[in-house]
Amino acid sequence: MTCPACTLHAQRPTCGAYRMQCVACCARLVASARPLRHLQDGHLALIARDPSRPSRTAVLGALKRLP
Repeated sequence: MTCPACTLHAQRPTCGAYRMQCVACCARLVASARPLRHLQDGHLALIARDPSRPSRTAVLGALKRLP
């Protein structure tokens, strides 16, 4: 099952919807900051602030699987 933000992104890739508890959304958020490494680090820090969000390892793993 995909989250509502992933479903919306599949329909409209430029919508900018992210759900911070979803690994795929977090990976898309970090990827959207490319090639700005400091911005990517900022997004990863934001994700890490809440324990209900995916781990850094999970996000980086999902990031490698993105096209």
